[in-house]
Amino acid sequence: MPHVKLDPSEYFVKTTLTAYTKNSGRNKVTIKQVFIHAFPGVEYVQEGSWPQLYTTDEHGNPKAPSCFRI
Repeated sequence: MPHVKLDPSEYFVKTTLTAYTKNSGRNKVTIKQVFIHAFPGVEYVQEGSWPQLYTTDEHGNPKAPSCFRI
């Protein structure tokens, strides 16, 4: 899968929270709800400080890795 690096002007962060995730185990991580201007209505999430964005399920949980990085 290619990697698409997004410029900060190409997306916005709507919500940021701290939570436990499947990948973080016993450590809390920051979760960011990210929207890309080119794809209105499509939600992505970022876990922790990793640049990888994930697609989301119907509840807003990380579902699958996407090609986008921030």
